[in-house]
Order: sequence, then structure tokens, then C-alpha cells
Amino acid sequence: MHTPGLENEPAFIPLHAPPVLRWLERPAAIDLDLDAQTEACWSRRCAANPRLHDAPIVGVLAFDDASITGVAETYRRLAVADEVPTGVTALGVTGVLHRTDPTGAHEILFARRSAATRLYARCWETAPRGGMPLRLPLTIATLLDQLDQELLEELGPNTVTPSSAWRVLGLVHDPFARSLDVVFARGVDDNDGPKAAAGWEYDALCWLTPEQALATEGKVERLLSPPCRSLLRALMRDIAPRWWE
Repeated sequence: MHTPGLENEPAFIPLHAPPVLRWLERPAAIDLDLDAQTEACWSRRCAANPRLHDAPIVGVLAFDDASITGVAETYRRLAVADEVPTGVTALGVTGVLHRTDPTGAHEILFARRSAATRLYARCWETAPRGGMPLRLPLTIATLLDQLDQELLEELGPNTVTPSSAWRVLGLVHDPFARSLDVVFARGVDDNDGPKAAAGWEYDALCWLTPEQALATEGKVERLLSPPCRSLLRALMRDIAPRWWE
């Protein structure tokens, strides 16, 4: 079993089956000094970014290549974790929408994070993506429902016609962002897909093969987020050549 937060670079863990999800009820820890630091830091960040708002989220207590143990946490404690030692790692979901273009190439939808996002602003990543609000019971169905909601909010209604169901690809653990995302892939009809982002999180979209995205990575106009780069490299290394099936 792995405890989050011990590495520096994002890591992709391929999965051949959905992880077992466990839930741990635990009493809230009382640390007056830590609470005061959290409140002070949160107040400063809210003043700088009015979009911030606190809400219950699913935190990750531990995980491995077969299971994830979740606990109740708050976005406030996650948002200040780079300055205040709250120890929070958030559970999230990432979608990989893929299609086959007229030449037979297998493309993935990428979205550019807007300047208003908390981390990796102006970087490209696969979409949809989002953190898990506190919703119980914690099940794979709950994760997929949240992923569908993120798709609706970020890419708009009726933007894709699925050609397959969501299937799990793996986990992406990002110590810098303090997140663990369960990654799911889904095929869409050829040449189908959104033409523009619908929400504030993204400001541009494009379709590329993983090879194209990695080949142009590092250029100012197409800088990949570190977790996305880790995911793409894994697609080519661990799941290739038939990751789209």
C-alpha cells in the first residue's frame, strides 16, 4: 500500500481492472495551530482569487495498483497544502476521449487550461478532468457519473457521440498537484467531438495523436501538463500499440 506525497514527478500506474474503492471513516483531527495556519492561508488566497470556494472532497489516504482508500477532506485544506502541511491528496477523474480520423490515425482530445486555473495554467491535458466532490458511497459508478458531469460542464451538452463505454486505463499520481486521478478512456464517433470549450477551466481544444502531442511538447503553444505527459508516455510504452481498444 502506498502513502501519497513521497515522490516528486507524476507517475502513471496502468490498470487492467477498475481499482477496489474503500472508504475510511475517521474523526476530524484537532490541531489548533494547523487550523489557524490553514485559515490564514485560505483567506489570503480567496482574496487573490474570488473563484475559490470551500467544499467537501474525497481525499486519498493510501493506494496501490489494485485499490484506493478514500477519506473525507475539504478543498480548503487541499488548496493550501503547498504552504501548510495538511497532508491532503485529492481523488480525481480524468477522461481520454479518442477517435479515428479519416487517415486511420487514432487521435485524443486535448484541452488547454485557462489562466484562471489553480495549477498548470496554459498547459494542455486530456479532457474532461476534475476532482471528486464528497459523494458516498464511493464506487466506480460514482466516479463515472462525476466524469460524465465534468464532460458536460467543460465541453458542453451533446458534444460527443460515444462509440464505446468508459474503460479504466490506470492511475496518475501527481505529488505536486497533490492528486490521484483514475483515468478512463472512451471512443467517440469518427470526426465527432466538441469544437470549443464550454466552461472556464479550458480556453482551447485540439485533436492530436499521442505521438504528435509528445513531438510538439515543449513549444510555448503546446506545453503539456506534467501528469498529461506522464499519461501519454505510458500510453506509448505500457499500453501501446492498441491503447484505443
